[in-house]
Parts: sequence; structure tokens; C-alpha cells
Amino acid sequence: MKKTISLLALFALVLVLSACTKAPANNTVVETSSSVEGYALPDVAKHNSASDCWTIISGQVYDITAYIESGQHPGGNNVADSCGIDSTLLFDKIKKHSSAFTDQVLSEYLVGPERK
Repeated sequence: MKKTISLLALFALVLVLSACTKAPANNTVVETSSSVEGYALPDVAKHNSASDCWTIISGQVYDITAYIESGQHPGGNNVADSCGIDSTLLFDKIKKHSSAFTDQVLSEYLVGPERK
């Protein structure tokens, strides 16, 4: 009986610990894919600050540094939370991002493979 309880307790602990490690504490989303449009995620991860900000959205790499500096983002500076990561899930959570206007704005910041 003690062995069964110990095994159940161990199993519960493993479940709790695995749940705690699924997402970073700041709700950022990290893509596990090894490359996006000619870039490896570590290439994008190097650009992880508001003054040098690249992000991945739906498999495309964007340099949104100038957009952050312009102050035009309606949500304020929280767009900087997307720097250096695959922010597809964060981006898709915002209903307003599903628009032709957003697509047009993003197209201005698309990074080509030559910009590594």
C-alpha cells in the first residue's frame, strides 16, 4: 500500500513539474522549429531588445525595431515582449491583428535571408 501511494505521489510530482516547465513565466512563446525562412531561431533570438527587435509571426521573420521606436503600436510598448522569439501565438491572441491593415504594416518589416 505504501509503495502504491509513493508511486502516485511521484507521478503527481512529475505532472506538476512538467506543467511548470511548458511555458516561460513571462508568457513568451518559443518556437521549436529549427529554421524559419532561412533563419535558425538562434539568429532571431540575438535580436531580443526593443532597440534591436526581430520576431517570427506565422513562419515569417520581421525586424520590428523601427515600429517599436515609432510608438505607433496601439497596444503601447508591450510589442517589445515579442523580441527574439516566435510570437505567433501571442500575435494571434489579439483579434485586431486579423486585418488587411496589420498585414500591410507587417509587410514593411519583413526580413529577407540576406539580412543575417
